[in-house]
This record gives sequence, structure tokens and C-alpha cells, in this order.
Amino acid sequence: MSAESIDEATLLLCGFDVGYFSYDDIVKWADRHIVETEDPPNELLELAMIQIRETHPTDVHNLVCNLSPTESSMRIEIKLGLIGLLLAKQRITTREVMSRFWSLKDEPGITDEQESQIYFLDDGYDLARAGTYGTIENVEQELHDFVMPYAQQIRERFPQLLGV
Repeated sequence: MSAESIDEATLLLCGFDVGYFSYDDIVKWADRHIVETEDPPNELLELAMIQIRETHPTDVHNLVCNLSPTESSMRIEIKLGLIGLLLAKQRITTREVMSRFWSLKDEPGITDEQESQIYFLDDGYDLARAGTYGTIENVEQELHDFVMPYAQQIRERFPQLLGV
């Protein structure tokens, strides 16, 4: 597979993990690459049949991961960007973002700065919800300021997969 295909596989992997891409998206991507590739890897063939075989999400993750040997810090940045795009499209709530953040903080590749920002945003959200300090609107703005630079990077890099 080409370097571009590997990058796309990384985007799909991260997008599937955070809920941006569906089974259909992965099947369409795999089908396109099967047609374009003279000798497609077995993982692509397996991905093209995930719905027929009712493949478990963990198995889908592992198949795409085998096609995507990208460093973990890049995956964190892509996941943060995709979370930003989901938020911008109003496909997830602030509460759901916080939940997705908690799953990211234990992944390899997260920087101390990213982890610190996640804790900061989570604390701010909890305090605002409790009426103790700040407002949800302030937290949402800080959340936006944190994820949108990542979202912009992947929007520019993968317009063909993001429908931009």
C-alpha cells in the first residue's frame, strides 16, 4: 500500500475508534483500495466483508491497525481533530467529548500537555455543571480552542475522506 493509503488507514482507524466513521465508510474505503491495488493485502479483503461477516468492532480495529503503522502521537492528534469535527457538526455533546477524552488520556503517545489540558477541561466542566465555578459556555469555548487546531489539520490533510 502507498504512504497515502497508510495515512488514510490511520484516519479511518482513529475515526472508527472515536465514532466518526462507520462500518460503511470502512467498507467503501477498502473496496476502493482493492480495485486500485494489484495484489491487495488480506486485511483489505477482510475489511470489505466486515458487514457480511458481522465483524466485531475490535476485530475491525485490529484489521485497520495492521494497515496503519503510524506512531501513536499522530493517532492522538488525529483523534483530537476528529472529536473536534464531531463537536463542530453537533454529532456529540460536550459530555460525550469528556468521555472520549478520558479514553484518550491512557493511550500511548499522549503528551503531558494534552493530558493536562484534558484534566483542566474535565475539571472545568464538572465545576460548571455543579454551578461551583464558571459556565458550560466557557468550558465549551476552551474545548473548541483545544480541539479545533487539530481538526483544521486533518481537514486540510484528508478532505477526500472527510467530505470537505
